[in-house]
Amino acid sequence: MSDLTYQQLDTALRALDFSVQQSDANTNVYRHTKSGAVLLLPARPANRVIPHHLVATRMTLDAYGIPLPPELAGQLQAG
Repeated sequence: MSDLTYQQLDTALRALDFSVQQSDANTNVYRHTKSGAVLLLPARPANRVIPHHLVATRMTLDAYGIPLPPELAGQLQAG
């Protein structure tokens, strides 16, 4: 399990120009307008990010050519 929280991931994604909307009480939808990338993540700011959400984030950033932010580099490195 990562030490990264969903709030920290939210902050990093917003810094990469992702916008966020809450689709329901439990889900945030992150959209990157320039690239068309979309991520759905739990709306649980204080909880630690579970591994498959880290993988999904890394894969989405890579697939859409969005540079990995330095603050996430250690957390999202490919295994």
